[in-house]
Amino acid sequence: MRTLRSLLFMPGNNPGMLISGDVLGADALIFDLEDAVSLDEKDAARALVVEALSTLERRHCLVSVRINPLDSPFWQDDLLAVLPAAPDALVVPKATPEALREVIIFCDEKKLTLPTIWPLLESPLAIVSLPQFSIIDLDISALLLGGEDYAAALGVARTSDSLELLYARTALVTHAKANGWQAIDTPFTDTTDIEGLTSHVESSKTIGFDGVLAIHPAQVDVIRAVYLPSEEERLWAEAVLKLAEEAKAAGSGVFSYGGKMVDRPILLRAEKIMEAVGGGSDA
Repeated sequence: MRTLRSLLFMPGNNPGMLISGDVLGADALIFDLEDAVSLDEKDAARALVVEALSTLERRHCLVSVRINPLDSPFWQDDLLAVLPAAPDALVVPKATPEALREVIIFCDEKKLTLPTIWPLLESPLAIVSLPQFSIIDLDISALLLGGEDYAAALGVARTSDSLELLYARTALVTHAKANGWQAIDTPFTDTTDIEGLTSHVESSKTIGFDGVLAIHPAQVDVIRAVYLPSEEERLWAEAVLKLAEEAKAAGSGVFSYGGKMVDRPILLRAEKIMEAVGGGSDA
């Protein structure tokens, strides 16, 4: 699966946005049937999302759907309508191992095929249950963090430095990487604060997140700019991989660069940087 640096929420009841989503530059779209849709528009939004999934080309990004949570009366109708239209992924909000098992049971009963699942973790219970996600019989490929609900469950306010999310963020990244899944950080909710968004995304990258959720199209370019390797990183990676090729040709498996020994983890980092800028190496 492609690297998910930016995942853009799109209101399921906004046909204009659904139509234009594929050209906005995000790695994935999340057609939203939950928070973005009022109670009296759930049925109409569901129909619009199904129509979009069934008719629109998906040339530039993956297209997923966030269903309504399992404590609502809407999630089963969401699954019955959406899954036959074959989204690339399904976002399950307020995800816990128990909630995912309930989804499995319902889909088995209705003979519905589930795509890859992106659980959205939004509670302390979900975070402390992280080890259990790996033993569920589902194709999970990414874990998403919902910081607003998580902070509310802690009884604290969200802050600009996200200190209240420190444990949740590091725990989610650790468990995702341990299972070979991508880790996606919570969105930055002030759509007018570009400096704050940039700082948030830089923090996400430093912690180890593969990408960040976006709630406005203007946020996508900022996320992309932060996650793209810098020129310094690109030059470093090129030099390391060139030396690796030379060492391999000389029959040597060990070499140093910049006074530091280069081992397999360093090579993997260099390869990942070049993949991100469209390069690569066979070293």
